[in-house]
This record gives sequence, C-alpha cells and structure tokens, in this order.
Amino acid sequence: MASATSTSGQLYASKCYNVSFDKEFAILNMNYGENRFNSYSCKALKHCLEVVLGNPDTKALIVTGNGKFFSNGLDLKWMSESTLEDVNDCVENYRDVLLQILLFPMPTVAAINGHAFAGGALLAFAFDYRVMRKDRGWLCLPEIDLKLQFSPFMIQLAKLRLKSNKVARDAILFGKRFTGPQCLEADIVDEVDEVNNLILTSKSIAKKCIGGRKLDRDMVRTMKEDLYNIDQNTLVSPSNNKEKNDKLRKKHSKL
Repeated sequence: MASATSTSGQLYASKCYNVSFDKEFAILNMNYGENRFNSYSCKALKHCLEVVLGNPDTKALIVTGNGKFFSNGLDLKWMSESTLEDVNDCVENYRDVLLQILLFPMPTVAAINGHAFAGGALLAFAFDYRVMRKDRGWLCLPEIDLKLQFSPFMIQLAKLRLKSNKVARDAILFGKRFTGPQCLEADIVDEVDEVNNLILTSKSIAKKCIGGRKLDRDMVRTMKEDLYNIDQNTLVSPSNNKEKNDKLRKKHSKL
C-alpha cells in the first residue's frame, strides 16, 4: 500500500470512499451522499488513488458513485462556511485530483451511476472511458446558472471530451442537461447501460483496452501527457485567483 498524501486524507478516506480489488481491477466507490468535493474529500480521494497505485497487480481503475449521485461537484456550502485559505486549498486539491486521474498510469473508467453535475461532470471527463446509466441521471455543467467562471484548466478538460462545437456550446455556455442516451449520441460517453450492469460493462471496456498485455505504467502516463498536452499555464496555483475563490466561498449550492 502506498503512503498517504496526508494524515487527514487517510483518516477521511474511509468516510468517503471504498477501494476494492477484483483481479486486475481496482474499484473505487464514492459513498458519501452527493459526493461533493471539499479539502477533506479531495485529500481522501488522492490517498485512495495512491492505494490503487500501491497494488502492483492492478491494471485498470473503475470509479463509481452511490445511489442517485455520481458527483455533484464542489461543496459550495462547505466553501461558504470556510476561510478563503481553506477554499484555496480545496480548489487546488480538486484540480490536482482531476489532473491525477487524467494522467493516471493505467486505463480508467467512470461508471456514472447518477447525476454528474458541475465539478462532478468534470471529474467524469478526466477518465479515459465513461459508462453512464441510461434510464436516470443527468450530466450537466450548470456554472452559467451558478454565475461561476470555469478555470482555464477546466475549460481545457471539458473541450477534450466535448468534441462537437455544438455540444461544447450547449454544455459549457448554456448548461444543457444531458441524459445517458443523449451523452452517447453526443460522444460524451462510450456506452450506456442499466445501473446494475455499469461495473460489469466498465470491466469489459477495460479488458478490451488492456487485452492480454500488462501496460507499463510509466509509458501510459507519458502517452497521456503527450496526448492531452495540458497547457502548464492553466495549472497556475488557484491561490492566485483570490477574487474567483472568494466568490466560490460566498456561494451556496443550488443543486
């Protein structure tokens, strides 16, 4: 098992997440209600990702939520009750989580079991593959209604997955809600299925990706870095965006 990113992350992990291993798969379940992100849950997730990397037999990572939510994004209520320093810490750790998953050194699949809103949709975008529940749940970027501006990195991540200019316009600019079938039609997700089949379908996708190989983790990360070509200027520390983060701190969730 890998060392924790922090003591707080390690202690909080069991309250937010469950990591299990099934042969070559690591399955990370987010299981704390709406699965929103604050400093504690972000650090806990980073710790869980280290646990996955600490298992040498793991070849693919699958992440899912619980109940009706995959993730509803940043914990705006927690932010409104926190200091600006804590909000800066949260935003920085959330960005680190997105980047860590985007460049994770093995195939990754998001099993989207329910609503993926705002930062939860961006979390789904960080995965190599997405499987979404077909009968219930929306994927949505509602920042236009929350009056919250995306960071440059978030825009870059969203554009990686929203390949059509029309889809990017509707999703990013106007906050359209997409059902599972609509996401499949728009090429936002790879497959849709019944909620009870999401993990099985995710395993099937990962197996096809891996084949009979054991992919070199360093090479997978290198390939992802080359493919996604993240502009380092978009990774400026969120602590430099004090005005934007102070607006976050004053916002209560409307979701």
